[in-house]
Amino acid sequence: MILFIDIRDFDEVTIKRFDNSPEYNFLNIPMNMIGFQTQMIITLLEYYDEIYIVCRSGVRAQNIKNTYFNDYVEIKVSQNLQFMNLIYGLNIVSVNDSIDMIIYIIGDIPEDIVDKPKSIINFNYCYPNQKFGCIRYVSPIKNSGNFYAKLRRVKKNIIT
Repeated sequence: MILFIDIRDFDEVTIKRFDNSPEYNFLNIPMNMIGFQTQMIITLLEYYDEIYIVCRSGVRAQNIKNTYFNDYVEIKVSQNLQFMNLIYGLNIVSVNDSIDMIIYIIGDIPEDIVDKPKSIINFNYCYPNQKFGCIRYVSPIKNSGNFYAKLRRVKKNIIT
């Protein structure tokens, strides 16, 4: 099984993100939180064959790999998995020399690109506080402003 760790910020994740699949799992951990989650990510190697760090172009992902996970060959950065190389909908991606994987990308396509209804915010987010671990947040929204307001309310309710 493969895990993708998306290190982009929330506004980037809202626009373009992985859809759920039985072939892979994914987490969204913003780049500025990775330093607090390194031990958890290393522990995930017990459950996943490979972990891929992804961002928009691969620059931030490679920086995180070099800084925190350089000694772990199972934690990788693949240029094929960076979001600038993935389109909305179905993608067939070569993750390594022997595996082609079907990856489906969803998101809130900006109205100036395509005039379609907004999709559902649906992602796994790891709070930096280990006490709460990872939660699943699903909420239908109209714009990113509502997203941040709802996320703040969810976070406040969990913490209090």
